[in-house]
Amino acid sequence: MNKARLGVSVLALVLLAATAEAGLKLGYGVVIDTVERSARGYVADTRNSPDSMAYLGCVVYAFSTDDPFIICVAKDELGNQLSCSSSTPSMVAAAQAINGDSLLSFSVDEAGTCTRLLVGKVSYAGPKQP
Repeated sequence: MNKARLGVSVLALVLLAATAEAGLKLGYGVVIDTVERSARGYVADTRNSPDSMAYLGCVVYAFSTDDPFIICVAKDELGNQLSCSSSTPSMVAAAQAINGDSLLSFSVDEAGTCTRLLVGKVSYAGPKQP
């Protein structure tokens, strides 16, 4: 192997190693699909966004006299809003898993009931900043 090929091969390996060490980093703030009645985003990216309008999250309500229920809300930088509620135990459990660095996605039916709730904890989501 000549020196030029060796140099290119070594450079390629160094670049691949640097990329592999850095890890995949993805993220985005709130995205609302008004046709599909769904919202998704990374909680931390929404928090870290310079946009002061956007928000994303779910709240779990529990009272001594009733079953717990959730309300999920989202607002994007364009002012589109979406919210839903549910007392389905699986939805409540999923909402309890949300933290400040979660991927969150939910869908809403015409009556405002949450029909799908996805909570992801993935390495490629950035942490929230103060």
